[in-house]
Amino acid sequence: MKTWISLPVALALGACGTEETLTGGDVALRINEVMPSNSTSYADSNKEYDDWIELYNPSDQDVSLDGYTISDKVDEPYRVALTDKLTIKADGYLVLWADGQSVQGPDHLPFKLSASGEGVYLSGPSGTLLDKTEFGAAAVDVSFARFPDATGTFSFCVTATPGQPNGPSCKK
Repeated sequence: MKTWISLPVALALGACGTEETLTGGDVALRINEVMPSNSTSYADSNKEYDDWIELYNPSDQDVSLDGYTISDKVDEPYRVALTDKLTIKADGYLVLWADGQSVQGPDHLPFKLSASGEGVYLSGPSGTLLDKTEFGAAAVDVSFARFPDATGTFSFCVTATPGQPNGPSCKK
Protein backbone atom coordinates (compact mmCIF):
# COMPACT_ATOMS: atom_id res chain seq x y z
CA MET A 1 0.00 0.00 0.00
CA LYS A 2 1.36 3.43 -0.85
CA THR A 3 0.25 6.90 -0.07
CA TRP A 4 2.05 10.13 -0.71
CA ILE A 5 1.21 13.77 -0.57
CA SER A 6 2.51 16.20 -3.15
CA LEU A 7 3.01 19.49 -1.40
CA PRO A 8 2.50 22.86 -3.15
CA VAL A 9 5.41 24.26 -1.16
CA ALA A 10 7.73 21.79 -2.91
CA LEU A 11 6.70 23.24 -6.25
CA ALA A 12 7.20 26.78 -5.01
CA LEU A 13 10.66 26.01 -3.64
CA GLY A 14 11.64 24.23 -6.85
CA ALA A 15 10.68 27.29 -8.89
CA CYS A 16 12.92 29.71 -7.00
CA GLY A 17 16.08 28.74 -8.93
CA THR A 18 18.54 28.98 -6.04
CA GLU A 19 21.54 26.64 -5.76
CA GLU A 20 21.36 26.47 -1.96
CA THR A 21 20.35 23.46 0.09
CA LEU A 22 16.71 23.77 1.04
CA THR A 23 15.86 23.81 4.73
CA GLY A 24 12.82 24.47 6.87
CA GLY A 25 10.11 23.53 4.38
CA ASP A 26 8.48 20.30 3.37
CA VAL A 27 10.02 19.02 0.16
CA ALA A 28 8.13 15.97 -1.04
CA LEU A 29 10.86 13.40 -0.45
CA ARG A 30 9.93 9.79 -1.16
CA ILE A 31 10.61 6.44 0.41
CA ASN A 32 11.94 4.71 -2.69
CA GLU A 33 13.21 1.30 -1.59
CA VAL A 34 13.22 -0.75 1.62
CA MET A 35 15.14 -3.90 2.50
CA PRO A 36 13.91 -5.46 5.76
CA SER A 37 16.07 -8.61 5.55
CA ASN A 38 19.56 -7.83 4.28
CA SER A 39 21.97 -10.73 4.50
CA THR A 40 24.45 -10.27 1.64
CA SER A 41 23.13 -7.61 -0.74
CA TYR A 42 24.55 -4.30 0.57
CA ALA A 43 26.95 -3.55 3.41
CA ASP A 44 27.30 -0.32 5.38
CA SER A 45 30.66 1.38 6.02
CA ASN A 46 31.21 -1.02 8.96
CA LYS A 47 30.85 -4.01 6.60
CA GLU A 48 27.56 -4.97 8.30
CA TYR A 49 24.54 -6.20 6.34
CA ASP A 50 21.76 -4.31 8.07
CA ASP A 51 18.20 -3.45 7.09
CA TRP A 52 17.97 -0.22 5.11
CA ILE A 53 15.60 2.43 3.80
CA GLU A 54 16.36 4.47 0.70
CA LEU A 55 14.99 8.01 0.41
CA TYR A 56 14.76 9.83 -2.92
CA ASN A 57 14.75 13.57 -3.57
CA PRO A 58 12.85 14.22 -6.82
CA SER A 59 13.40 17.98 -6.63
CA ASP A 60 16.06 20.01 -8.42
CA GLN A 61 17.49 21.27 -5.09
CA ASP A 62 19.65 19.62 -2.44
CA VAL A 63 17.56 19.04 0.72
CA SER A 64 18.78 19.04 4.32
CA LEU A 65 16.96 16.44 6.42
CA ASP A 66 16.92 18.75 9.44
CA GLY A 67 13.41 18.55 10.89
CA TYR A 68 12.29 15.50 8.90
CA THR A 69 11.25 12.43 10.89
CA ILE A 70 11.09 8.74 10.10
CA SER A 71 9.44 5.85 11.91
CA ASP A 72 8.51 2.21 11.62
CA LYS A 73 5.46 2.71 13.85
CA VAL A 74 2.22 4.15 12.47
CA ASP A 75 1.21 5.34 15.95
CA GLU A 76 4.62 7.05 16.47
CA PRO A 77 5.21 8.92 13.18
CA TYR A 78 7.81 11.30 14.67
CA ARG A 79 9.86 8.53 16.31
CA VAL A 80 13.26 9.56 14.92
CA ALA A 81 14.23 13.14 14.12
CA LEU A 82 16.70 13.27 11.26
CA THR A 83 19.57 15.74 11.37
CA ASP A 84 21.07 18.57 9.36
CA LYS A 85 24.13 16.32 9.02
CA LEU A 86 22.16 14.46 6.33
CA THR A 87 21.48 15.99 2.94
CA ILE A 88 19.98 14.42 -0.16
CA LYS A 89 21.36 15.85 -3.38
CA ALA A 90 18.96 17.07 -6.08
CA ASP A 91 17.52 14.06 -7.93
CA GLY A 92 19.54 11.96 -5.49
CA TYR A 93 19.26 9.05 -3.08
CA LEU A 94 20.20 8.47 0.54
CA VAL A 95 20.35 5.11 2.32
CA LEU A 96 19.43 5.07 6.01
CA TRP A 97 20.48 2.00 7.97
CA ALA A 98 17.68 0.58 10.13
CA ASP A 99 20.08 -1.30 12.37
CA GLY A 100 19.33 -0.14 15.92
CA GLN A 101 22.85 1.32 16.08
CA SER A 102 22.43 5.09 15.88
CA VAL A 103 25.85 5.48 17.56
CA GLN A 104 27.38 4.53 14.17
CA GLY A 105 26.36 7.87 12.63
CA PRO A 106 23.47 10.09 11.56
CA ASP A 107 22.51 7.68 8.75
CA HIS A 108 21.93 4.85 11.27
CA LEU A 109 18.49 4.64 12.87
CA PRO A 110 17.70 3.43 16.40
CA PHE A 111 15.28 0.78 15.11
CA LYS A 112 15.34 -2.30 12.89
CA LEU A 113 12.76 -3.35 10.33
CA SER A 114 10.72 -6.49 10.77
CA ALA A 115 11.13 -9.10 8.02
CA SER A 116 7.65 -10.37 8.92
CA GLY A 117 6.20 -7.05 7.72
CA GLU A 118 5.52 -3.53 8.98
CA GLY A 119 5.70 0.02 7.63
CA VAL A 120 7.97 3.01 7.17
CA TYR A 121 6.62 6.57 7.60
CA LEU A 122 8.37 9.78 6.53
CA SER A 123 7.19 13.21 7.75
CA GLY A 124 8.38 16.69 6.86
CA PRO A 125 9.46 19.50 9.19
CA SER A 126 5.87 20.76 9.40
CA GLY A 127 4.76 17.35 10.73
CA THR A 128 2.96 16.44 7.49
CA LEU A 129 3.16 12.79 6.47
CA LEU A 130 5.02 12.92 3.14
CA ASP A 131 5.20 9.23 2.32
CA LYS A 132 4.68 5.79 3.71
CA THR A 133 4.98 2.19 2.67
CA GLU A 134 3.63 -0.87 4.41
CA PHE A 135 4.99 -4.26 3.44
CA GLY A 136 4.34 -7.90 4.23
CA ALA A 137 6.79 -10.71 4.85
CA ALA A 138 10.12 -10.17 3.12
CA ALA A 139 12.44 -12.77 1.67
CA VAL A 140 16.14 -12.43 2.47
CA ASP A 141 17.94 -9.95 0.17
CA VAL A 142 14.77 -8.95 -1.67
CA SER A 143 13.76 -5.32 -1.44
CA PHE A 144 10.46 -3.50 -1.87
CA ALA A 145 11.00 -0.73 -4.38
CA ARG A 146 9.12 1.81 -6.48
CA PHE A 147 9.37 1.55 -10.23
CA PRO A 148 9.61 4.09 -11.64
CA ASP A 149 11.37 5.98 -8.87
CA ALA A 150 9.26 8.30 -6.66
CA THR A 151 5.95 7.65 -8.42
CA GLY A 152 5.64 3.92 -9.04
CA THR A 153 3.95 1.40 -6.84
CA PHE A 154 6.02 -0.72 -4.49
CA SER A 155 6.80 -4.24 -5.60
CA PHE A 156 9.41 -6.90 -4.92
CA CYS A 157 12.81 -6.15 -6.40
CA VAL A 158 15.04 -9.20 -6.85
CA THR A 159 18.10 -7.03 -7.52
CA ALA A 160 18.33 -4.30 -4.91
CA THR A 161 19.44 -0.88 -6.12
CA PRO A 162 20.43 1.11 -3.00
CA GLY A 163 21.59 4.63 -3.77
CA GLN A 164 20.66 4.43 -7.45
CA PRO A 165 17.60 4.33 -9.73
CA ASN A 166 15.38 1.28 -9.40
CA GLY A 167 15.53 -0.84 -12.53
CA PRO A 168 13.36 -3.27 -14.46
CA SER A 169 13.90 -6.02 -11.87
CA CYS A 170 11.59 -3.93 -9.65
CA LYS A 171 8.58 -4.13 -11.99
CA LYS A 172 5.38 -5.79 -10.88
